[in-house]
Amino acid sequence: MAAREHRLFVETGAQRGNNRATVGERRWTMAQYALVSVVVALIAALFGFLGVAVDGVEAAEILFFVFFAMFVASILAGVVPRDRAVQQEK
Repeated sequence: MAAREHRLFVETGAQRGNNRATVGERRWTMAQYALVSVVVALIAALFGFLGVAVDGVEAAEILFFVFFAMFVASILAGVVPRDRAVQQEK
């Protein structure tokens, strides 16, 4: 099994400073990165050709403002002091 496994993953011992692999250490090969890039490009092309990208832009705009509002609320929550009763318990 280990002989066939090298096609999917190349084991590395980079953390130890040598070329021997430790148990559980794996990294992706360049072929896997290329395959993932091709799949992502095909999905993006499909969305672009079908017009789904326009709907995605509208959804992205809505999500941007929702997350921006949550960000501002979390900043304000960190600036506003807590109730004194909560602070005295500590």
